[in-house]
Amino acid sequence: MFKASLENNNLPELGAVTVEFPIPEDRYEETIRALEKIKIGTTLDKDCCVADLRSTDCPALRRMINRMANADELDWLAKQLESFDRYELLQFNAAAERFGLSSVGEMMDLSFCSREVTVISDFNDLENVGRRHYLTLLITGTPEEQGPLVGTETAQRLIAGQPGHVTQYGVVYDNGMKLKQAYDGKHLPQSWWAENCLRNFTVKNFRQSKTENRCRRSKTCWKLAQKIVFIS
Repeated sequence: MFKASLENNNLPELGAVTVEFPIPEDRYEETIRALEKIKIGTTLDKDCCVADLRSTDCPALRRMINRMANADELDWLAKQLESFDRYELLQFNAAAERFGLSSVGEMMDLSFCSREVTVISDFNDLENVGRRHYLTLLITGTPEEQGPLVGTETAQRLIAGQPGHVTQYGVVYDNGMKLKQAYDGKHLPQSWWAENCLRNFTVKNFRQSKTENRCRRSKTCWKLAQKIVFIS
């Protein structure tokens, strides 16, 4: 997901340690020992200064450069974003820029609600834009306000109905999204990764004959099934 160069802000002469996040399980202890050598890496304090960060899938994370975090927070965020698909990553990147977020706590909070925004990166394909917007409203629970799904018309209602905010990733439409605190700075939020999932299920796109496995909450399972119906 991303690599970050972490350093001790108080003792920069000790150098930096480059860490791959999420940290592979078999390298966790080794990574923590490397961080301890430059006197950072505790689980309670934000003692890691993000000196550099590289991510192909999520360049908005570079906004955290020169901000403080701890290794567990960065590891949690990487695992969370690793479960996102391409459009969900686009939503996250665009929303981070739209709302001017840069701390690790803000990024963690955003990971719970970035799916609520609509991002248009190609205005030449309003049919697909309308479908994606309708599916986004399924997440917020308000698709009925838009009427039946008609891709181009749904996109046109979106563009005419609310202001768009230009980012390097596309034009962002908030859909009333509000950033809510999910992380209190002490206790890592509950996760829905494969090892913690409540339900394992398989959905099939009958048009393309592709099968996809997902691990999600029950509510999200149902919404993903709805997505497959609409996309097909």
